Amino acid sequence: MRNQPNTALRIAVPLAILVLLGGSIAAAFLFGGSKPNSASTTPAPPAPLANTTATAAGTAATSNAATPVMPNTPTEPSSTRGDGAADASASGTAGILDTPTGPDATSASASSTGSPEAPADKQWVGLRALEYNRAPLTPIGTITPTAEGGSFSMQITFSPIGAGIQKLELANHFVHSDRVEHEVLQSFAPSKANSLVGIVPFAAEALSIDGQRVVLSVKPTDALKTFWKEVAPGSFEATIVDATEQPVAVLTRRFELEQNSYEFVLRQHLRNVSGRNFNARFEQFGPADPPLGIIRYGGDSRRLRFGYLTPSSQNPARSTQASEFLITHQELLSEAQFNPSTNLPYWAAKPVWPNDKSNKETLALVWAAMSNRYFGVTVQPPVSGTAAAGEGKVLRSVESIERFVVPNGNPASVPFTESIMNFVLGRQRLPAGAVALKLNSPQTPVPAGSAVDFSIAAYAGPLEKDSIKAEPISSAVGLREIVVYSFGGPCAFCTFQSLTHLL
Repeated sequence: MRNQPNTALRIAVPLAILVLLGGSIAAAFLFGGSKPNSASTTPAPPAPLANTTATAAGTAATSNAATPVMPNTPTEPSSTRGDGAADASASGTAGILDTPTGPDATSASASSTGSPEAPADKQWVGLRALEYNRAPLTPIGTITPTAEGGSFSMQITFSPIGAGIQKLELANHFVHSDRVEHEVLQSFAPSKANSLVGIVPFAAEALSIDGQRVVLSVKPTDALKTFWKEVAPGSFEATIVDATEQPVAVLTRRFELEQNSYEFVLRQHLRNVSGRNFNARFEQFGPADPPLGIIRYGGDSRRLRFGYLTPSSQNPARSTQASEFLITHQELLSEAQFNPSTNLPYWAAKPVWPNDKSNKETLALVWAAMSNRYFGVTVQPPVSGTAAAGEGKVLRSVESIERFVVPNGNPASVPFTESIMNFVLGRQRLPAGAVALKLNSPQTPVPAGSAVDFSIAAYAGPLEKDSIKAEPISSAVGLREIVVYSFGGPCAFCTFQSLTHLL
């Protein structure tokens, strides 16, 4: 539950900082000096992926009823998904994107990367996902608090788009002390450019087979269709066929949620039923923005964090590190472009992992997390115990991660004078977009008659070391490193982690 802000502190601290800043500026004028570089900590994006295709961003997901799929959006199974396309959306976020139409429009979601094309006599023709009528979907878990007899820590409601998450709601955590409104850590985030488009966390986006990309999110021509059928609560199946209607591949997604746990596992398997070998690449969405909450002096406290392994020569214990790559929400919204057709900003898909530093230092990704001041939502490998020792904790089903953004109607920038007044008065500018992580698998050979595993796990709960330690997967992959005690804002550097951990 969130405390009420300290008004006196919010005014006094900024005034003190202004005095310090004024002194620094005066010293700079008196003694000279060069202008500092304003280099962002966000890693420079690598070269664009080959064969990228713009996708329609996630259509609004309606969890338990047939609802229209947004136009210009590829279909996704019954799950909440919405790609972040600011009209021109960039890559899909558990859904499809609306493709920008202005001169600055860039293709958003990367589809099949670098897989060599099949020989001419083996080209796939007319691959597509079978369609199903949308129907009500069954949630898993419950929001009944433990004190009232509940046995789950969360409830997950699903969307007919990409078989993703419409809403993830905690049972024992509330927004206010009246204990009426439960904390919602993940939910569909609509785009201001099109209310039916948006972000659907943990939704399937697309599958590429030998370089041919098949959308698994939203069908733009039929609002009552989905590419997924529910086979059990939290379990979904999509079938890809060729031009002759012969089955080529079957993709299954099953959300597993244990009682009294903040973890869930998303079991995903791709079966090759075509009778011949192929290479596959799977695109899905991972964590999206957690709630913004009350913006205090430190500003928007939401962050993107990574846990990783350094080389064994430097880290013989093979412990998970997380001291680098803390990316603020403001940095995630950098490089916004303007789409004149919608009068809104949009953001091209931008790689956030791997990056120059991770490549240079040969870092291996273990987990990625979107967090706010009190809660975090992660993607991590579904391993625990001895299986998570050393290299076993590496997230091998994810080769690269992109930021995906949809506009929410707030201005992307404000005049300088207004920003100064906001700072003095302790007011914070609301972010201009909602962000999600788009996860791309490596190119994976799938022999005829066999299956491959794209499973992932997630933690969605409080940023408390004891809570994380109690979860078998999160504890095994070193997720405790996500907990950082910091004052935030301009005075974040004043926080001494060793002292705060002791306290």
